[in-house]
Amino acid sequence: MSNNNAAAKVEAVVLNVTDVTAETLAQWDNTSKKIRGLSAMGYTNSQIEKIFITHKVTTKTGSAIRYQHIRNVLITPIGTATK
Repeated sequence: MSNNNAAAKVEAVVLNVTDVTAETLAQWDNTSKKIRGLSAMGYTNSQIEKIFITHKVTTKTGSAIRYQHIRNVLITPIGTATK
């Protein structure tokens, strides 16, 4: 089977970052929950970063949420972050 045939048989779900509304983000009360929730919905780290830029989601200090922050949240088990 060629790669073209295999690719044709795979149905991809494309998630659009503009489909996320402020109400969607409001269901989670902190940034980590927003990141985990969007990831669970199927958004990639890059898409989550774009969503946060679009909706002006920032850290407590007011700086933008960057890709590395999103990655760190997703690879750190819940409840084990240092304070």
